[in-house]
Amino acid sequence: LTPQVTITEGRITELRITASATDALRPHRLDVTLFRGEKQHLERIATLDVLVDPNTPVTMVAEAVGIQAPSLVVLNDNDHTYARVRFDERSLTTLRTSLSRIDEELTRAVVWTALWNLTRDGELSVADYTGIALTHGLVEPNPNLAAQELAKISFATAHFLPHGLREQGQRELADTLWTRLLDAEEGSDLQLALVRAAIPALAASDETSGSTRLREILNGRVPGLRRDPDLRWSVLSALAARGETDPAELEEQKNTDNTMSGAVALLGAAHCLPTVEMKARIWESVRRVGAWSNDEVDALLGAWNAPGSTDLVRGWDREFFEIWDTHPIEIANRLVRGLYPQVEASLTATKNHLDKEIPGALRRVLLECADHLRRDLEVQRLQG
Repeated sequence: LTPQVTITEGRITELRITASATDALRPHRLDVTLFRGEKQHLERIATLDVLVDPNTPVTMVAEAVGIQAPSLVVLNDNDHTYARVRFDERSLTTLRTSLSRIDEELTRAVVWTALWNLTRDGELSVADYTGIALTHGLVEPNPNLAAQELAKISFATAHFLPHGLREQGQRELADTLWTRLLDAEEGSDLQLALVRAAIPALAASDETSGSTRLREILNGRVPGLRRDPDLRWSVLSALAARGETDPAELEEQKNTDNTMSGAVALLGAAHCLPTVEMKARIWESVRRVGAWSNDEVDALLGAWNAPGSTDLVRGWDREFFEIWDTHPIEIANRLVRGLYPQVEASLTATKNHLDKEIPGALRRVLLECADHLRRDLEVQRLQG
């Protein structure tokens, strides 16, 4: 659903909502909120109750005619319907400078979701999304929202940038997050959100500073940072993925975290070593029926997909479609998602496999995996 606004002499003369779908259009009952303001407070000037007609691609919002020209139009404010919403260009310009000036938390959440969907669809560049997230995510008062948006930056850099731009993007992201981390209030939720986003970015950076900075986090050189066992294991796993730790250091951490979760974390960190031999060990390990719990499988798959693994995991795609039938459904589900080969040839292989008689649960998971890969590849082409 996309708004189109016509302004004449400072007033709305037409507001239309254009609907598009891959199959049939559906009816939608939604709030359309109009905001006005500059870089300061964004004032809510109207909220309109709109029914989107499924029988036509364009719904005219007659109630908007005559209202003062808005700086921002938010479709589906209050999140009443299931739809992807877009923004007109004026609204996007406003969001770049003033998203954090929206007072209502639910409205900000709707906007963040819409911006992320724009990025996933290749309609908003990774650089643009990153800029918005770093400008407004760092002052987002809801710590969960802030953490989500910061985490999405790393995901977008790793999945949506084409290979020719990815290394530079990861390097720049690591530098930016590190700078923001050092500037964050000591002991704050934002500091914790920043360090959690910075760890995978530092792990993926091709600069030696990535290892140095991870060591600074691990050794308590970021003032005020709460270094709980989970955070320490995350840093050690990142260092392992860079080949910058050893079994003795991992065992030392296990001695300070003698828990079941610590044992699982040790398993994952110990398998993050960036070698083809380690990937082969993981491949054989996770396929052993009944050998691992759900959490242990997740840890091994996390190591399989650790930063820097893209080239190391090539070559196992030919055996990938043999793993389903020999495992319980929950483990098999995790294995298919975690081991799905992130190469374009997987799309054809998946289509061929879907032509066979396979369990419905496997069909659904494969369709989802193929959709995610297809989206990643398409966005990479658009970003290039």
